[in-house]
Formats: sequence, C-alpha cells, structure tokens
Amino acid sequence: MFRLVIAHGRLRSAFLAAAYGLLVLFASTGAWAQHGAAASPGTDYVLGAGDLIRVSVFQQPDLSLEARISESGMVSYPLIGNVKLGGLTSMQAEEQIAARLASGRFLQNPQVSVNVLEYRSQQVSVLGAVNKPGRYPLELSGTRLSEVLAEAGGIVSGVGSETVTLLTHRNGQPVMLHVDLSDIFVDGDVGKDEILQAGDAIYVNRAPAYYIYGQVQR
Repeated sequence: MFRLVIAHGRLRSAFLAAAYGLLVLFASTGAWAQHGAAASPGTDYVLGAGDLIRVSVFQQPDLSLEARISESGMVSYPLIGNVKLGGLTSMQAEEQIAARLASGRFLQNPQVSVNVLEYRSQQVSVLGAVNKPGRYPLELSGTRLSEVLAEAGGIVSGVGSETVTLLTHRNGQPVMLHVDLSDIFVDGDVGKDEILQAGDAIYVNRAPAYYIYGQVQR
C-alpha cells in the first residue's frame, strides 16, 4: 500500500505561505502593532476584570499604584477608596480618578496616567494547526483575524488548512464562521478579515489529505 498526498494550487499555497511569513515578521518586530494603531485612530483598550494596571499622578509618587481590576470592575485607590474602572478606556479611567481627587479636594488639577501592564480581560483563543496556540489579548479595538494569527506564529507549514473556523457572537447569539484565508491574501478581500471580539475562538483546521490504496504505478 502506498500513501499519496495530492497537492494542488502550489502557487496559491506558496503565496499564502509568504503572506503568513510577512505577518509573523510584522508581529515579531512590533511593526504590525504600529500599523494597527495607525489604522485605528482614537481607539483604546477597554479595561476589565483581571487586567493589571499602573496608576500614577504627576509629582505625586505616594499616589502611584499597581492593582488588578476585580471581578466587579473595581480598584481601591488611595484617598478616594473604591473606584469603578471596568468598562472604561485608559483615558476615561484617568479622567475618573482625576475627577475624584479634585472633587475630594485632595489635589488641584491632578494629572493622572493609567497604563495596562497585563491584558487579561479582552482575550481570544487560537487553537489547531498554528505554531503557538494559546490565548491572546485584544490590545486594540478593531483587531483582525490575520493579526491574531500572526501573533500565534502563523499556520503550521504543510499541516494547516486555508480554512479557519471562527466562533464568535453576533447580536448576542453564538455564530460559527468559516473563513477562507486565500480570499484575504490571494484575492485581496479584506472584508473577510473579521474583526475579533473578546471571547472569540479561532480554530485552524488541518489541510485535507487524499489517499490512494492498492497498486500504484511509479
């Protein structure tokens, strides 16, 4: 018995492999993150439970704090007590803390900065035939499928399929989408490059193999 794997569309596959390689290069050098930030002006990460943040106030070192946001979205902060930051962007959190410090007459015109140290609340899962399966944070709103695949090291060469299954939600209902990556990278249909949401799961299928059994003439 001989096993024969039939490959077709070699130029198409080579083009996809090159595209995946470029994506991984962009992700590893940070160029993709810069590209994403430039492409999505005004967007910001929404804080949520589990995120580790650093709060600092200009010229007030005693008010510097590192804290993890609780399940209820709260953080306990010096002078003002519990403050709800879950569901806010970093900029909105800065404004919230500054307003509380000012209204309590602790400081006049405080300059507050909030930075995320660990992204935990807004994540997606990447499974299947990728080089680095796992959970990945959505650090920017508008993050697309191709960007997260790049973070996951790309599709395993010779193993992964061009078809990706995306488990997501639309209007509060679970939805399963099948995305053909060649539509994005070969045909240039960027509309197929889905924008991801927290809790999404990406599964990269294995490429189909075809077998011939019996006597095969060489």
